[in-house]
Amino acid sequence: MNPTGSPQYMNARDVQVITNVFEVTRLPNVRYWLYDAFNPDIEKKSWRKRADLVRHLQYKAYAHDFPVPFLFDGGAVGFAHERLQNGLGALRTFRVRLRDNGPPDANAKSVYEVIFRKAGAGGAGAGGPIIINPTQAILSIVFNEAVETDRVLYSDLNNLVVKNEAFNGRISLINFLQLVIRQDSNNLHPNNGKAYFAAETKEIAGSFLEFKRGIFHSVRPAIHRMTVVVDTVVAPFLRPGPLIESALAFLSKGDRNMNNIRTLERVDNSDLVALKRVFKGTFIREKKGNPLREGNRRKIQGFIFTGGLYQFENDEGTMITVAEHYRRVHAMTVRYPRIPGVVLREKPTLEVVPMEYCYVEPNQIYRKTLRENDTRAMVEFSTLLPKDKLKRIHDARAYYQNSETLRHAGMEVAPTTITAQGRLFSPPQIVFRNGPISINDGKWNVLNKKLFRTVGKCEWGLINLEPMRIRSPSLHIRELQSNARNLGIPLEDPIHFSKINPQTGDVLQDLDRFMVEEAASLKAAIKHWGDALKGIPTQCVREDKISKFENPNNRQGASSQYWNNVLLKINSRMGGENSRIAGSGTIEHLAKKGKVTMFVGSDVSHPGPGVRKPSVASLVYNQDQLGIKYTAITRLQDPRVEVMVDLEDMFRGAVLDLMGIAHGPVTDIIFYRDGVSEGEYDDIIKHEIGAIERAIDTVWSTHDKLKNGGFKKPNLSFIVVGKRHHTLLFPGSPHLSDQKGNCKAGVVVDRDINQPLITDFYLQSHAGLIGTSRSSHYIVLKNDVFSNDTRALQEVSYALCHVYAKATRSVSMPAPVYYADLACGRGTFHYAPSVEENLRAQDSESISSGGSNVPFDIRPWLEAFKARHSHLKGNMYFL
Repeated sequence: MNPTGSPQYMNARDVQVITNVFEVTRLPNVRYWLYDAFNPDIEKKSWRKRADLVRHLQYKAYAHDFPVPFLFDGGAVGFAHERLQNGLGALRTFRVRLRDNGPPDANAKSVYEVIFRKAGAGGAGAGGPIIINPTQAILSIVFNEAVETDRVLYSDLNNLVVKNEAFNGRISLINFLQLVIRQDSNNLHPNNGKAYFAAETKEIAGSFLEFKRGIFHSVRPAIHRMTVVVDTVVAPFLRPGPLIESALAFLSKGDRNMNNIRTLERVDNSDLVALKRVFKGTFIREKKGNPLREGNRRKIQGFIFTGGLYQFENDEGTMITVAEHYRRVHAMTVRYPRIPGVVLREKPTLEVVPMEYCYVEPNQIYRKTLRENDTRAMVEFSTLLPKDKLKRIHDARAYYQNSETLRHAGMEVAPTTITAQGRLFSPPQIVFRNGPISINDGKWNVLNKKLFRTVGKCEWGLINLEPMRIRSPSLHIRELQSNARNLGIPLEDPIHFSKINPQTGDVLQDLDRFMVEEAASLKAAIKHWGDALKGIPTQCVREDKISKFENPNNRQGASSQYWNNVLLKINSRMGGENSRIAGSGTIEHLAKKGKVTMFVGSDVSHPGPGVRKPSVASLVYNQDQLGIKYTAITRLQDPRVEVMVDLEDMFRGAVLDLMGIAHGPVTDIIFYRDGVSEGEYDDIIKHEIGAIERAIDTVWSTHDKLKNGGFKKPNLSFIVVGKRHHTLLFPGSPHLSDQKGNCKAGVVVDRDINQPLITDFYLQSHAGLIGTSRSSHYIVLKNDVFSNDTRALQEVSYALCHVYAKATRSVSMPAPVYYADLACGRGTFHYAPSVEENLRAQDSESISSGGSNVPFDIRPWLEAFKARHSHLKGNMYFL
């Protein structure tokens, strides 16, 4: 039965869903003592070094002093088992050096002192020691409730973990349990803190990278229980071995094939900059001497031209080349003195070593931006069928049976995953001009269908930028026109057609073009011309997609499908509607007479690792009552600031725009926010929901009709939507499975594995194309539109997954969320050609002269940023 005032629900049936979530059946049953000091003060971002030092001292240098592991992950605090804390006492200092398997000599260099100080021991105002005692009072400084048994009881766990008033203690408890779960895996295997990599490795031909498959695991609170989420992951690693091979592989791209060491003698300054950007911070070892021996583990700082010929002053005060030094001291010949040398120290003087004797250390995660080919290879390697992924997840659970740390702690994890109760929504219908059609396995076909609404006469032009490859442009024009007529789009002959060499010709005065493969910079120039300068929609088509259709044997069916997909974008860009949906009670409720509903998507995209440029914030909102057509507002803000800085102004403009279109006040707002992590929810509530409410207050207090009309302010529902989570849903019965073994589109889970302190649900709204489908995670921070009726919000979210204009299938997130992501991705198109490169070069110069701590100056970027042209207002130009 629907709650009073709620819309008529879609049909749905109850289903059982297998998850990748294991229940924690026993919490630790011994006391742990908190230690909170580390000396010297290694900066926070170097947590891996801190973790390496503590790992080394307790497993190698001082193993006899650690009968049970000290729990530490590189953070500010660690935890000692009650057996261990007796030996550590209130204060104990260890001297450690990573290269030594025991205590270092008294006069050894590069030695760290690791000080273990019991929290609350000593210091002004210090109280008693802080104890984690799961069987009596978990994190006793916060919790007062007592547990009478070491068995995890739902009622006890609910009291200790879930209560809102104990939130700070709850977080500390979870962090402690994370350390227990991850201690052994992270100390025995390469890891990124949250996942360890002990499984198979995939070498990529011609790449300086390799990929490792690993296991992610994380403790998560659920209602009345603690759980562990286990998932398979893949990460890129630097390929171990000769650094020369890695450098050659990295510099080989496109038509540049560097398969000979001598080609490194011809590198230019941009190559050295690129090598430094990618390999700085990489650990290497030299192999030198006679007999050959490995040197210490060193970190690359950069590269220098003709490394073997670099001169330095030796211990005798004589200037000598690196090559001559190696001949005299190490009895080794530098065979390639003219290739770049490796800089291992920059101050007070450069220390340069020959690249040919450097070897990349194994198990180094690559944390920088992947190239397109490597990304493609990583996606391919990470793709697993559902049954294969679930088997690896169950196999990984065996680790908990063999974990020394879990055994010492008395913690146990269930042998099987949780089966959750869920619902399967019936899909809506897709409505075209000539009638509705049903959805089959999350997809539909436009064959013999007329798009719901198309534009009138359209003047268009075409440029062939690949005349040597595209030899029959008239063939493609006829096919495009034929498919357009079939869809009800009146596409006449182009008013302009030309062939242009993109290297020499001027393409910016034409209406449309065909895009050559990998022509990213050319595409940016065209989109800037259309989106910002002229206000004319443009459509790019890749040569590699259409050239195969010139062979008649390849055209049957495939060409029509391809051109239909292109026309879906063209029609939407020109203001048309491809289709509508029917059968969703929530959408019909929100579209009824007297209501003006605003569907909003927002996102902030950030520059890649090591890149200094602004983040891009986008707000996308509907232009019609049914949430089919959208437009976007895009702004810049300081790099890596997640909160939308200009949201109040952006949203105020969006509300006024929609009110002008609808000729009435907005009554309901459903706002989807993409890309927010759990730790940022409080900031989003304070700053973004606050900005929306202030924008509404401003409009309602300043708009003449609203001030005097007594109109109620709109209801707001604010939902964070995330895909970057690790909770997976698998079909609990054959009836729930699609052909690949994934759950059918429309499955929602809002119990058994969900969070205790907030309203959330998992919705798998799409049918997977490859591998294992991943649901979207919806976190409801506010739901006034439906008076906290979560099911109505689930249904409207599922319905909006069927209106994505570019697709003939349901997608994994509501369309406005996808559109916000697309709008953010077009940040480059708002700059004139070469402007972004020049701004980044200027920023690099400021860093070179002022150091890496120079504040980022966003002002020149704001001056160069061109907003969307006014002619495209209300246009879905971002598709």
